[in-house]
Amino acid sequence: MPPFAPEGDAGWTTALQALLVPLTILAACASVVWGLQDRLATIGTLLRTLTSEFRAPGTSLRHGGIVQVRVLLRRAHLLQRAVVLFYLTMLLQVLTAAWVGASLAGWIGAGTRTGFGPPTVTVPVLLLFAATWASLAAAVTLALADTFLSFRAAQAEAVEAGLADLGRGR
Repeated sequence: MPPFAPEGDAGWTTALQALLVPLTILAACASVVWGLQDRLATIGTLLRTLTSEFRAPGTSLRHGGIVQVRVLLRRAHLLQRAVVLFYLTMLLQVLTAAWVGASLAGWIGAGTRTGFGPPTVTVPVLLLFAATWASLAAAVTLALADTFLSFRAAQAEAVEAGLADLGRGR
């Protein structure tokens, strides 16, 4: 029996599951990246609008404007790093799926295999898996940091405008 032919339906089910998990995570990351890039584009638009206001004749740069620009730049840096880490996660998932597929097909790992079993090269797969989850955790942390920073900036603007009591849910 060729090394890539699993025994029975259970073997094929296991093979499909081994390949579908990384691809499912890949699709989920792609959806998140799309949303993060939209947020990043919005921040870029806000930055361009703010800086163009400050360049207008007769306009002076206020302290509040400088703070807004700094907060927006900080958010842009957080989101940019989160997007890069999500892309790294996606790349690691592609490599994991390729490695598992090649292992299941018998192209890498033990020279000859009898029957169907788990991938024979488990250490690289486990390392890819660990790297994937580490980069995913870092990306989510950065995206959450942007969310919290955005909320704090909105609170500060409400206080500055004298509207701080409106957002307390009363």
